[in-house]
Amino acid sequence: MRVNLTPLFTAIDQKPFRPFEIGLTSGERIPVTHLENLFLIPNRQAVGCVIVCQSEAHPVLIWPEALATVRFNGDTERLDGPGP
Repeated sequence: MRVNLTPLFTAIDQKPFRPFEIGLTSGERIPVTHLENLFLIPNRQAVGCVIVCQSEAHPVLIWPEALATVRFNGDTERLDGPGP
């Protein structure tokens, strides 16, 4: 399954930044409260892993295939649609 990361990038690019939530295929929800707490590894053009730091002791590593939704601005966008 190809993951469409456009909704994630849209949430990241909001100006000013507003917190958003990543939903996983397992049903777990991961809040992103500050842009500085989110890392795309190795980079935005070739996302192999998403890291969200909820606290210093609990970084969450997410493979793109485990991403299901992004919730921001009151809307939930699915990540399994067609991508660019």
